[in-house]
Amino acid sequence: MRQRILIILGHPAEASLCGAIADAYLKGAQTAGHDVRLLSLGQLNFDPILRNGYNTIQTLEPDLLAAQESIAWAAQFGLNGLAR
Repeated sequence: MRQRILIILGHPAEASLCGAIADAYLKGAQTAGHDVRLLSLGQLNFDPILRNGYNTIQTLEPDLLAAQESIAWAAQFGLNGLAR
């Protein structure tokens, strides 16, 4: 059965062991015929600071909107490098 898989790379450097594992997962899943996307958190461009606290809703930047869309798209997740 074809799956929609989102691999989330949490390590800031793609050229790392975690990046290599994510790449191997991606290639293996694609070879098996699945639809796969890679979300590299270290490459996202956004402002992490809530400028007005919780008083107003801060507009999401394009990278965060794309990440949100990929998360909604996925039926399965592969998490890599998110915890120590």
